[in-house]
Amino acid sequence: MRKSPQFFGAQKTSLNWKPDQSRWLQILRSMMLVLLFMPALTGCVRQTGESTGWYTDPQFHFRLPVPRGWTATDSTGMARVLVFLRSAAEESGFRPNATITAEPLRTTPTEEEYGSRNLLALQQAGYTVLEAGPVTTQHQHFFRIRWENPGAAPPLRIDSYCFVRERVGFVLTAVAPASVWTRYRPVFRGIVEGFRFE
Repeated sequence: MRKSPQFFGAQKTSLNWKPDQSRWLQILRSMMLVLLFMPALTGCVRQTGESTGWYTDPQFHFRLPVPRGWTATDSTGMARVLVFLRSAAEESGFRPNATITAEPLRTTPTEEEYGSRNLLALQQAGYTVLEAGPVTTQHQHFFRIRWENPGAAPPLRIDSYCFVRERVGFVLTAVAPASVWTRYRPVFRGIVEGFRFE
């Protein structure tokens, strides 16, 4: 049985939070709150991999494309969520979105080591893992975890891309209702393939 989500009320300022043994589950719970409880606006937008601009993170100096018809914000109210991108279109009462979270690490593991720890946390929390393994784009190496949250309303399909830089663990997560996942795949692919550090 999954525990109730925890809310992190602090604004994002730096990575000086206190680490504990359940960091990944706390990040996951924070992401699920962002995904499920951010205000939803309705709209109808054709979903393509085209972007209309770029988001640049002021703290970690990464960039990622913002898809056409999507919004980006780094004022999420969640300490570990660096940026939140969301579609203007609502699908089954849910707005497809992507987030990037960060956590400090005591060492610098490989993407595979960091991703494997996150994979284990998801499995122990009872989520349905579809596949996991390394993937590489032109700009970045990731450990991708494809998983589902069938207990959400609507049931969600999620891709989490884990990576590490200078003793910080990052997860780029793309989420959409399972029923429309294939329609949003080009959008998510564009975000992941465009992600890069400056």
